[in-house]
Amino acid sequence: MNTHLKLLARRRELLVARCALQREAMAIQKRRIQRSLDGVERGVDLLQKLRGLPGLMLLLGGGVFLLRPGRLRALLRMSAAAARGWRLAAPLVAALLAARRQR
Repeated sequence: MNTHLKLLARRRELLVARCALQREAMAIQKRRIQRSLDGVERGVDLLQKLRGLPGLMLLLGGGVFLLRPGRLRALLRMSAAAARGWRLAAPLVAALLAARRQR
């Protein structure tokens, strides 16, 4: 019986050590996730501040155009195509939504 108690005590020590390692691994993951979320929050705060400054946004857009005009042109073409597609699809979507509301 004495050896059984020693085995149980040893097993408990191993389990406690394993739990400590798992807690440490979780703490590391939590710090990584927290840093990522902090970066996202800073980005959202910056965008909200820039939203109130249209002149600065125009200046930044012009700077991007000067540095990477090809990318900006591609973005503008894609945006224009999306706007044309929406103008064509908007009446259909509105009709579908109106029919759904009437049911």
